[in-house]
Amino acid sequence: MSAALGITEQTSTVTVEKSAVLNWFEQYIDIESGDAATRAGLRRCRSTLDALQIPAAIELARRLGALKTGAAQHRSDRYLEATLDLARVLAHVKRDNGEQPLMRAAGWKKFHADANESDAGEDRPILSGIRFRRMIAGYENEDLVSSFVRLVRLLGNEVNVKALAKDFLDCRDDTKRLQLKKRWTMDYFAANVSQFTEAPQSPDNSETNQ
Repeated sequence: MSAALGITEQTSTVTVEKSAVLNWFEQYIDIESGDAATRAGLRRCRSTLDALQIPAAIELARRLGALKTGAAQHRSDRYLEATLDLARVLAHVKRDNGEQPLMRAAGWKKFHADANESDAGEDRPILSGIRFRRMIAGYENEDLVSSFVRLVRLLGNEVNVKALAKDFLDCRDDTKRLQLKKRWTMDYFAANVSQFTEAPQSPDNSETNQ
């Protein structure tokens, strides 16, 4: 795919330049610059197959390099499905606020060791602990779409579009899901994330090397 689309390739893994998602969002979905009919059509989709009938969803898949064919066809099919479902989720976002990562915006405002929501006052998370644990536990594809849409609504339909897109696609990627869950947990509880995102792996980190 062309670099102009914001896509680079690393071996069998497609690495998406985040601006490709934001450009698509501003063109098709944004409440001010997007297309109302496209937005409504994607919101009505109840399955990945429904999204496949929306040209804008196919365009997002194209921009993110999901229409390739090759040896790793099973992986390509799964990535295509993920990008189509991402379009469905993004259709519920009204504006990009370009600010906090998803779980920092939805989680605790300050770190609380006891995580007692009833006594947290203004520090209480927007996303309840129960719903957060359900997202961490992982779902089938349709449940995951519903969970992300619910989260977008809880955040007032204004989120960091680039961060949402990355998190959704990582959630659907078996090679990235564990690392995402670690980062989500640290972000949600307003803890320090550097130990998970920057520290090199050691031989003792067997679970992350499998």
